[in-house]
Order: sequence, then C-alpha cells, then structure tokens
Amino acid sequence: MTSRERILAAIRHKEPDRVPFDLGSTPVTGIHKHAYVALRSELGLPPREPATYHMMQQLAVIEEDVLTALNTDVRGLRPKPPGAWRLDVRENNGFTEYTDEWGIVRRMPRENGLYYDLAVSPLQQATSVADVERHPWPSSVDAARFVGIREGLAHARTSGHATILGGICAGMMEMGEALRGFGVFFEDLASGSAIAEAIVERILELKMAYWEAALDSVGDLVDIVQEGDDLGGQSGLPRTSRSRRPMWPSSTIPAGAFDASFPT
Repeated sequence: MTSRERILAAIRHKEPDRVPFDLGSTPVTGIHKHAYVALRSELGLPPREPATYHMMQQLAVIEEDVLTALNTDVRGLRPKPPGAWRLDVRENNGFTEYTDEWGIVRRMPRENGLYYDLAVSPLQQATSVADVERHPWPSSVDAARFVGIREGLAHARTSGHATILGGICAGMMEMGEALRGFGVFFEDLASGSAIAEAIVERILELKMAYWEAALDSVGDLVDIVQEGDDLGGQSGLPRTSRSRRPMWPSSTIPAGAFDASFPT
C-alpha cells in the first residue's frame, strides 16, 4: 500500500497493511522544538535549528528527512495568517510575548520557557453583543492564507501521501475561552449570556467562510479536513450547577453548509 492508500483504508474502517503513522501534520500530532532537536540527533540526521510551526505550543516544522526516516504517511498544510498581520515577539518583564491575529496576548518565560500561556483576553471586558461585533476580527478568506497550499498538497499527492488540511484557529469553545478569558467565558456559559453565543457564532461564521473558500480552491487534493475543540473536562461535559444541561451555546452548523467531494 502507498501511504495514502493506507490512510484511506483506515478511515474507511478497513484493515491496512500496517498501522498508519503521522508526525506533525496537525497541531495535535506535533512535537516540541526541543524534542525535535533530540529526535534528529537520535535518527542520526544533521543538526538544524527548527523552524516554528505552531507559535503557542512551540511545535517544530517537521522536515522531509525526518518524515522519510520515520516513514510517516501524512502531509499536512494549514492556512497562513492574514496578510495585514505580522508576528511581533517582544520582551516584557522577564517574559517574551506576542499578540496573535485575534488580538489575544500570549506570554512565555524568557528563561527556560517551553510554550506560550494566555496572558490577555481582548473581550474580557465586553459587556454587550455590540462589543463583540466591534472587535477587529481577522479575515478568514484573505488571499495570504492560501499562498502555497495548493502546491504543497499537490506535492504530497504526487509523493503518494495522504493530505490533511487544517483550519484557521482552534475550536469555537477554545477560542471563546481565549478571547473572553476562561473564568468569564465559563460564567457566560453557565448564565446563558448572549456574549458567549455571539463569540461562538462569529467564530463559526469565520470558519465556514474559510472552509468554503478552501475546499472550492483545493478540495480536489484534500483527503482529510481537521478541526478540533475542547468540549469537556476530566469528569465529562461541562454543565450548569442548577441542571444537567450541557453548558454551551445553541449554535450549530447548518446541514449541507459545506458541499465538497472527498475520496470514497
């Protein structure tokens, strides 16, 4: 089996010739920069300063020689930030910090820091839906987001690998927590606040616009689309203290929102 055949067999619930393997095609299958340096050494590959693939988690870009050495089956691509945004890492009282395209400030200790924690939530002080609407939301369909994606997917397809295309951001709940602040967002959910629903609705609108544009452009080269969210805790779904009702807004993605063809 080729790598692509192996992945497609697995997702169709058919037994492949071996267990498929991935490293770094998504933010949840990545490897930290420090561990990546050690991995290259263990594989006997020449040392290189790793490029960063996911700023917050400090994940490394997995180079082709590592992917080949490990015989991984998947190649992943993700959209780039909108063209108007630029990464600006700055020093602040013993930390390095940056503001992402959503206006969220993340911070990491300058000495021995491993990843960036949430520092400032731009909608924490919002008191109305109008405040949410006035937030400077980034474009999810900016042309800069799609630069190089088709070429990367085509190369992966030609080399016999399965392809995964990622989305513009974390899930609607994770983004709500970051934009509003964990404590305030959970209070919003528990109380049924319209602010939480407005945030989630805006994230969904941006995601849907992105996926429509992305799949119209490169859907013929995509085997898997990747979205993820955190909808629960250690003991189950988050629920209100007064009922057994799940504690999230009523927003849903309409049936048939995406009309794309995938391998069968």
